[in-house]
Amino acid sequence: MVDSLVRFVRVRGKVRSAILAVLGLVAFLTYFNFGSFHFPNFIHGWDTFHYYIGSKYSRELSYDRLYECVAVADSELPELRRRVELRKLTNLRTNILETTADILAHPERCRQHFTPERWKSFHHDLAYFRTLETARRWDDAQTDHGYNGTPVWNIAGWMLSNLAPASKTQIYILNSLDSAYLAAGCLMIWWAFGWRVLAVALLVFATNFPSRFYWTGGAFLRWDWLFWMIASVCLLKKERPIGAGLALAYSTLLRIFPIFLFVAPVLAAAYHLFRHRKLHPTYMRFFAGAALGAVLLVPTGMAVVGRASTYQDFVRNTMKHSGTALTNNMGLRTVVAYRPSEVGGKMRSEGQTDPWAKWKQARLDSFRRAQPVYFAVVAAFLVLLGLAVRQAEPWAALALSATFIPFGVELTCYYYSFLIVVALLCVKSEQLAPRLLLLTAFTQFVAWAPIKGMPSPTSLDELYTLMSVATLIVFVAIAWEFFSQQRLAPAGASARPYGSDGPEADATTREEPGQGARSRAHRRRRRR
Repeated sequence: MVDSLVRFVRVRGKVRSAILAVLGLVAFLTYFNFGSFHFPNFIHGWDTFHYYIGSKYSRELSYDRLYECVAVADSELPELRRRVELRKLTNLRTNILETTADILAHPERCRQHFTPERWKSFHHDLAYFRTLETARRWDDAQTDHGYNGTPVWNIAGWMLSNLAPASKTQIYILNSLDSAYLAAGCLMIWWAFGWRVLAVALLVFATNFPSRFYWTGGAFLRWDWLFWMIASVCLLKKERPIGAGLALAYSTLLRIFPIFLFVAPVLAAAYHLFRHRKLHPTYMRFFAGAALGAVLLVPTGMAVVGRASTYQDFVRNTMKHSGTALTNNMGLRTVVAYRPSEVGGKMRSEGQTDPWAKWKQARLDSFRRAQPVYFAVVAAFLVLLGLAVRQAEPWAALALSATFIPFGVELTCYYYSFLIVVALLCVKSEQLAPRLLLLTAFTQFVAWAPIKGMPSPTSLDELYTLMSVATLIVFVAIAWEFFSQQRLAPAGASARPYGSDGPEADATTREEPGQGARSRAHRRRRRR
């Protein structure tokens, strides 16, 4: 009877493991739309145009001349001249839509930054990218918000894009790098946490509507920051703190907002110093690795662009964007600035040069009035986060710190792929995976909008505000669970890992060397 029961438990465990493995594989394929990508093309022409042209000609274009130089180059072709005259584009100094009249009246303001050879190369590359879009979409692409790569991102972007003139072969190779990054990130998770955690992480990653393939899939180096963020947590889990610090420094210098992953480690290190009157060696090596990464990468980014003012230009560009409301923004700031009477569907003015100008200004004004509430909520979550990571393992503090991102900064929706990092904490709590999957299912439900009265899929500002609310609530619940139950503590105090079966314990729950012997000796002394 006992043998039969044991066999039944083992078979059931194997079935559960097989189901989880299949779900993880299906999730990975789902993210790529089962090979249909952008139905059917793989290349994201709109996004690649911005990052390929913006990095390749960063010395000539800086952050504010992309669209005007495209207009000048297009206008030199007789068949495009009239289209350019009728085109509206974003003034990248102000983020306001304008006509091309002044640009076409003074083409020398753009051309003076190019040598004849580089201008000819610019023409060639634009000719290729025009083949990726319809005439209407090519004109519409000039109304986006330009090239926003950091000086450190520009290191790889500039070197790779300048290897050859733009062509189908080159672009396919360059845009495949992101898929390689994602595959490498999966291998990192498998190495550090095991395949069960990888399967759960892929389920969360692939079912999250805001960060679906539509936005940045098939583009040029748009997932590099995510790989290095994943790598930082995995390296710290494997007790390689210097490498983890280097990885997170690189991720931060690629996209800036990963800097919020330093928040919980700083709080945990400060608590350790306060309680034990000494520095935590793992955190110190982690911060040393991050400092080393910054020292190596920051000057390299400046050297590649060849301008001493490159970081000043980037900061100015970033501040401009932070003052521009977008319909697909997400985060606490998006929520507190929301007003039902100021949604895009009611305030968009088609008759204006910039139809969204009134809505953008209303959002900025609403956030300005709501700042006291915003900062109060941020401070409250910081306290909760600090309490949750007081005695946490360093890698767990780092992963939990990702929950602070939507509180600390407003991001465009596609950056919410960072949820895959939060999912790594499922080894500490069996409740975390269901919560994250309920969140991602909710984002899909909201986007589907099957119930009358829900925001329609075209009301992006309302959709992403609702998704932001759900994300914030789930992140608070996760942080509260880890605070109230102290599940982030080192081995022996953490919960049974997600998906573990029977006696097969995950590495995170095994006793430290000597710990088992010490506890057994202690029990024998108590019995005596």
